[in-house]
Amino acid sequence: MACTKRKQLSLTGFLSESSSQEQATKYRAMDSSGFNVASAKTTCGLPQTTDQLATGDENDHVKIDIADFVADSLAVIPDAVKWRLINERRPLEYEKIPTRTYKDSKRKSSVYHRNCNREWFDMFTFLSYSKRASGLYCLACVLFPAIGSHQGASRANLLVKKPYQNWKDGKVDLTAHASVHYHQLSKARLMAFIVTMENPSQRVDFAINLEAQQLVKRNHAVLTSTVKSLEFCGRQGISLRGHRDYSKCDVINKGKFLALVQFRIDSGDTVLKELENKILSDVKASKFFGLEADEVTDLSGWEQLGVVLRFVKDNQPVERLVSFIPCEILRGASICDKLFEALSRFGIDCNLCRAQASDGAGSMSGHLNSCQAKFREKVPKAAYYHCASHQLNLAISKSSTVPDICCMLSHLEAVGIFFKYSPKRQRHLETTVSKVIVQRKSLGATKVSTHKVKLMCETRWVERRTILVEFAEIYEPIVNCFETISRNSSREWSAKSVTEANGLLKAISSDQFIAAFQTNLYFFGYTKPLSCLLQGSTQDI
Repeated sequence: MACTKRKQLSLTGFLSESSSQEQATKYRAMDSSGFNVASAKTTCGLPQTTDQLATGDENDHVKIDIADFVADSLAVIPDAVKWRLINERRPLEYEKIPTRTYKDSKRKSSVYHRNCNREWFDMFTFLSYSKRASGLYCLACVLFPAIGSHQGASRANLLVKKPYQNWKDGKVDLTAHASVHYHQLSKARLMAFIVTMENPSQRVDFAINLEAQQLVKRNHAVLTSTVKSLEFCGRQGISLRGHRDYSKCDVINKGKFLALVQFRIDSGDTVLKELENKILSDVKASKFFGLEADEVTDLSGWEQLGVVLRFVKDNQPVERLVSFIPCEILRGASICDKLFEALSRFGIDCNLCRAQASDGAGSMSGHLNSCQAKFREKVPKAAYYHCASHQLNLAISKSSTVPDICCMLSHLEAVGIFFKYSPKRQRHLETTVSKVIVQRKSLGATKVSTHKVKLMCETRWVERRTILVEFAEIYEPIVNCFETISRNSSREWSAKSVTEANGLLKAISSDQFIAAFQTNLYFFGYTKPLSCLLQGSTQDI
């Protein structure tokens, strides 16, 4: 409890101990960045100039004392307050520092006086004067303590927890303090803080935000060029597709949309062309690369081979989709020829390929006549790797032989089909979901966020967790919907709908279904993160 109170101790808590109520009031007007909200103008969370932060408004300046921050090392000090303490570490020119009296039997008066030497602030840049404590503190050790280093240190009390006032031995003691290990650690953090405050562009968060903004800006430019072409076709009533609607076909007419995009490039719109050139230049700069390929069927029934290049940029692995290649023949040798044609068209040396990856289909992974085998005949150093996530998927698929699990998945598929292909049933489900949301809202329970039942993924078992989670969330509305349809009190449902709803209601309400469902939901909770990890473009395994 005491530790919690210390952590919650704020800047206002320190100032409440001082005699100036006006000073504490002004600090309460400061936001989490540490400067006055009413008057400070900021850039990227920091004042526009260091002078504004160091001196504040001429008519609204709050003099802060480093002694106010020594009481509790766990208190969080805003960066702007630290910066002001650094800029205000010296005593004012007209400010008189109290002298200290020392005994000396050799002197006639038996005493002598010593003052704080102002040259020490030039010799030791970590010193800060406290008017309230009439002594010196170490800025580095107070503001940036080396955790665990001060405990038990013989000289950690002075300059850190208590003010230093021994003016007669000042130079010797300060030199000794500057050489201890814990001070050097704190001094390094202090210097790093000063560098980032003087040049905010070197801050990690600033650099990350700047890079993200540049990426968003570049993506917006690409989308703008593409969307303008789509908008033109839509407003003029021009169909998008042509007889051969893919960019790498050999015919002259590649389709209206692609022709319009090419026309924009020829007319001076370099955004789209620069994007492709940037990816290819990055691949060539990294010298070696890996090749990833997988087939997919588009809506028109064409087999498209997606080509992804994996390379190293700034010491980090990067994956970039470079092309979709239409494949009329799905034999290994034909796919291999298509890959070589694509790489040659991009001006990439195929002999620099050091890895190839794909799924476990026979045409891609076979030992004799597959794509990877034919590719290695020409590029022996291009080792083949079976997709790790696909291997996980195959392992889970083969291990699922429990009858209850198979029946549960079949029933889930049937529920999805029951609603998907009937707009009337889907609207009734959405109405039931809305009623359940109102009931849960009145009870303060968790509301339902989905209104549809998705079909189970046929090929990716590990992707089914999302379907299971959504089904568990919408389970109550589905049961209510099936009960309404099976009763058919309004006589609006056909005999087929009533029969299917009654059968599915009994199936998803059975003990075997619920047990199998909860087991699968628990198990896929482990496999889904693993699958996402294996599919990550930055993995190096």
